[in-house]
Amino acid sequence: MGKGAGNLAQYSSNFSYLEAWTKSHVNSFLNLSDYVALNESETLHDFIVQMNGTDYCKYIEHHRDDENLTPAFLYDAMMAKLVDDFKYIRDSANEPLLEFLDYIRYSYMIDNVILIILGNLQGRDTSGLIKACHPLGLFDGMGALTTASTPAELYERVIADTPIAKYFEKVGYGEEAFSEINIEILRNTLHKVYLEDFMEYSQSLGGATADAMYPLLEFEADRRAIAIAINSIDSDMTLAERKDLLPRMGMLFPVGTDALAARENMEGVGLALATVDAYHAVFSASQDSEGALTVDDGMFKLETDLNRQSIVRFASFSVFYSFVKLRDQEIRNIRWLAERVHLGINEGITKLPVIRD
Repeated sequence: MGKGAGNLAQYSSNFSYLEAWTKSHVNSFLNLSDYVALNESETLHDFIVQMNGTDYCKYIEHHRDDENLTPAFLYDAMMAKLVDDFKYIRDSANEPLLEFLDYIRYSYMIDNVILIILGNLQGRDTSGLIKACHPLGLFDGMGALTTASTPAELYERVIADTPIAKYFEKVGYGEEAFSEINIEILRNTLHKVYLEDFMEYSQSLGGATADAMYPLLEFEADRRAIAIAINSIDSDMTLAERKDLLPRMGMLFPVGTDALAARENMEGVGLALATVDAYHAVFSASQDSEGALTVDDGMFKLETDLNRQSIVRFASFSVFYSFVKLRDQEIRNIRWLAERVHLGINEGITKLPVIRD
């Protein structure tokens, strides 16, 4: 092990119980048969009955008799399970695992702050904005984000006291950055500096954690670079502006990211991804499916495969990172199925990333 997490004996003494506890949940993730059964439900009440044997049972059973049951209720209940599990891990942890767990939360905190700022600019309901936030990214004082009248006030009253303040300080937070037209640029820039920081921190821990986190964070950087390239097609962003948004890390960096920044259309994106077979295969599948599969669908499957490999690592903090990512993906899968049952749509489930065989 590296000096950050201690040697193997120290790791075993300090973290082996939590690692074993986290790994014990691997066999409780839903498999393909579970998804098939959920997909065959005729109503959301049937859907809940099908989930009786899952880890979510006690969180959703009180919804069984709700007359106005919606997928949102199920989502909130499942998220409560994730929050309870994460809280148990964090309450039982000591340093440096505590700081590592905080790094996992920073990504959700960034998205929550951007969500509230954008919603405030659009005049959306305050309570609805807070409810829409990811629960792992909630922090004290978030409600004040909706009342700040200037970026400086917003920063000083709320963000300055959070651990993600360092990212805002690095990218700037002037009036222009907080405008509705530039808010996505701010989000992507914050995630860029966050990922670079998380990579530096995880590598400082050394050992198995550094080895396992390297490809996971590289993938996240590449996923964001690809999304930015696709979403900025036909925009008026300059080459320099696009390039400045792309993380300076990942399997695509630097040749692939430079090519992504310079592309003008989807064909150009495909050419830029040719150097990484897995990404090029995802892109090609999305183009051949006539809209049935998106690049995001394929990237979620790649991410799931990476985290399935990571969660069984030994003496590595990546186990906790992958547990959160896999649980988050499972909740997305179940919500997707629940929404289609609610709408009476019986679609195939092959696009869903299967977490357990």
